Amino acid sequence: MFRADLKPFCELLDEVYELHGKTLTDGAKAIFFRSLALYPLDTVRLALSAHVKDPQRGQYPPKPADVIAQIEGDAANDTRPGPEEAWAIAAHALDESNTVMLNNEIAEAWGIAAPIVELGDEVGARMAFREAYARLVAKARGAGLPAVWWPSIGTDAEKRHTALQRAVSQGLIAATAPVVQAALPAPTDATALLSAPTPTVDARTALDGLRKFLARDADAEEAERQERMQRERDATAARKAELREQAESRGVTDDGYEEIKPE
Repeated sequence: MFRADLKPFCELLDEVYELHGKTLTDGAKAIFFRSLALYPLDTVRLALSAHVKDPQRGQYPPKPADVIAQIEGDAANDTRPGPEEAWAIAAHALDESNTVMLNNEIAEAWGIAAPIVELGDEVGARMAFREAYARLVAKARGAGLPAVWWPSIGTDAEKRHTALQRAVSQGLIAATAPVVQAALPAPTDATALLSAPTPTVDARTALDGLRKFLARDADAEEAERQERMQRERDATAARKAELREQAESRGVTDDGYEEIKPE
């Protein structure tokens, strides 16, 4: 959240606490705001909404930890991981030999971060992914939607079998799912195995983009960027020299006044 979000945040917090017949001091609101400053206001709003709907936690006024728990979540509750773990899962899927369980929020968050990837900003892409994922998870939880997991099938049959068996033990996918039943033989068409619920975005396209981005030669890109900046500086210096020469030929001083030459 930004400084401009403080007023609407405090108004929102007042409304939530009013449900419990309580109020917060300005100092407590400031602490609350600083504790949640890493999250967008919309994400915080959805998390507070999810808190008041929670049969257990919703019986009490929320504390910052309650809101963060709604945003980042407890894997034991709905199996959705936190933003950092979600990024790690997506990164693990970059190796085409790996079979990785993804959920809709991970795939969609990457789709939202993709434009920043195109700019070559890895740090910005990761930040965008985290923020988008947190917002999507909070929205899904606020709406009471369960996590939807589905496999990104890898080329290594042994890794595929191990990953799917682990997913079954974690309750992410049913043991009777066709993709699990077909895990032992090596698939001839990985697409045919994707009989799990259809993701909300084209995850394969998203992961291909992420794979291409992280596999790039960062040093070469930086060298190219420095070279491009130097070319631009050289071009600017040359243009300035040209303009200075033209000005001097017309008898114009550095102050922009025409020099009066004696006849």
